[in-house]
Amino acid sequence: MSAKKTTAKGKSVWLPSSMWWVFWVFLLVSVSVTGFLVLNQVRDYQRLDVQLEQLRVQQEELLSEFTRLQIERGSEASLERVVNVATSDMGMKFPTEVVTVKTDGEE
Repeated sequence: MSAKKTTAKGKSVWLPSSMWWVFWVFLLVSVSVTGFLVLNQVRDYQRLDVQLEQLRVQQEELLSEFTRLQIERGSEASLERVVNVATSDMGMKFPTEVVTVKTDGEE
């Protein structure tokens, strides 16, 4: 199998058939390498997609914990506020001694 090749000057040159085999081998190798590179990119994409999903789950867990901690902090702050208002505004004090009162009939 031979073919003509036209040069810049318009002359016809015959290409030997071994050149066509080299061309087809080069084309086959190029397509194969490109295919392997595409497969590698797809595998990387799938790996990153799995990693992204794991990070989303972790983000949801951390967000849930953050919300729980905010609620806990709010309840602690409200207890401290009650104690502060009771001691400063109302003049209440924590007891220093405990007195037990017994009624008639109790020992």
